[in-house]
Amino acid sequence: MQACDYGFNFNGHHSSEFGLKVLMGKQEALPEKRKVTVTVPYRSGIVDLSGAYGNAVFEERTVTYPCRVYVGTTDLYAMHTELAKIEEWLMSTNGKTKLYDDAMPDRYFMAEVQAAPAFTQNAVFVDLTVTFQCEPFKYKEQFDDLWDSFNFDLDVAQETHYEVTTETPFKGSLINSGIIDSDLTLRVKGNLTIKINNQNYIFDRDMVSVVTLPVGDNTFEISGNGTLDIDWIEGII
Repeated sequence: MQACDYGFNFNGHHSSEFGLKVLMGKQEALPEKRKVTVTVPYRSGIVDLSGAYGNAVFEERTVTYPCRVYVGTTDLYAMHTELAKIEEWLMSTNGKTKLYDDAMPDRYFMAEVQAAPAFTQNAVFVDLTVTFQCEPFKYKEQFDDLWDSFNFDLDVAQETHYEVTTETPFKGSLINSGIIDSDLTLRVKGNLTIKINNQNYIFDRDMVSVVTLPVGDNTFEISGNGTLDIDWIEGII
């Protein structure tokens, strides 16, 4: 197998810090939909209840990296020392944490290495397979399109900072381009009324609040006197 130029960032370190080379043959399994169905007497077929709460439900996914580390020595003690560092890095998390793939640096998985990596030792290198158990979605943090990188094929340019007065209210839209509802963080300074679709949120002092941002194009209005900064994380396939 041929080594790729890219790697991955996990648990505070990039794979290159341990001399890992990702080999050709990386596998990423798309999450399967979790179907909840019931049969009804005297009715043909089934009733699909999977979307009863508004969003489709998915199983977890796996991302697998075949890797090679060149230890450059026939000293077995030195080889096992290097492998112990890799094992501690991969296996020391308690639950899922962010996994960034160099091929898509603006998106991440919530991932954990649950199954122990399999090692195959050779004279001066070791092959190992690392499988991450991940939440169903890739996550993308909403960004300030003036300063952050922008993917013209996948991203939507949206403002994240608003200044309004009673004479200059704002009316527009917020687009959640993910496939699940997101938690929208509102950082308010001043006295503002924020309307998202048909829901009003009234703020009479500086505060931070988290509300739900449904999937798709949402009407968005701000009135009063003050500033608003927003951010959210979209769940995408």
